[in-house]
Amino acid sequence: MIIDMFIHPILKPSEADLFNIDPNSVSKVSDHLAGAFQKNEISHGVICFFDIKFLKSRPHLDAFRKSRNDLLYSYSYLIDFRSDDWLETLTFAAKEGFKSITFHSYLQEIKESEYDNVRTVCIEAEKLGLYINVCSAFGSKKIYKYYSLPLAVHILDAVSCPVLLVHAGGGKLIEALLIAEMYPNAYLETSFSVTFWKNSSVEIDLAYGIRKFGADRFMFGSDFPFVSLEIAIADHNIFFEKFAFGKNEIEQIMYGTSRKILNLK
Repeated sequence: MIIDMFIHPILKPSEADLFNIDPNSVSKVSDHLAGAFQKNEISHGVICFFDIKFLKSRPHLDAFRKSRNDLLYSYSYLIDFRSDDWLETLTFAAKEGFKSITFHSYLQEIKESEYDNVRTVCIEAEKLGLYINVCSAFGSKKIYKYYSLPLAVHILDAVSCPVLLVHAGGGKLIEALLIAEMYPNAYLETSFSVTFWKNSSVEIDLAYGIRKFGADRFMFGSDFPFVSLEIAIADHNIFFEKFAFGKNEIEQIMYGTSRKILNLK
């Protein structure tokens, strides 16, 4: 059994499409994922909406409500923390059943001068029972302009709810592990990185981190459609075999940690 903690609601890998989703495509993605979940023995997945229209546009909101399936999916939302109505939107997201909010440093171009604003949003999100995703990939053409791990620490200093370092820090995984050592509510989510960094030294660091801090601080994600469900699962299995992880550790990463954070039975 598997829980996929990071899925995008699009079928083709395109960063631009993440912010401009046709409401009619939501049901298509849901139908595709339902079949793919069954095929790959995935019991649940977290779908993250980057398109802010899904809580502000009636057609988008109606499409979300129509396709919503709480048994199969949980939902996260990339919050527009710069908007004057962010608190209203945040409260509405919680009311609509979203379980978390997400920040993406280089796609949202989050400057250090804005960290306090982000922290304020996270404090209110925790009050509403939401957890926090921080996309911690290290890369893109903005590689030295926007760096997510300092933002994650700024958030972790202010909240006690789970803060997921999505993509596990990527090429900065060692720094992500040091953050996890300091903050017990910091978790590493492995989407994209296990596939992208296969056969690199990052693999060794990830295996070290799991053994050092315990499998209950790690969880599986695919980053679909940027990595297919099949490839993500296969690459994780290769990783587990290469570093001789046991059944209990594998189940914890692929299912157990996520079930606890999502409060699934």
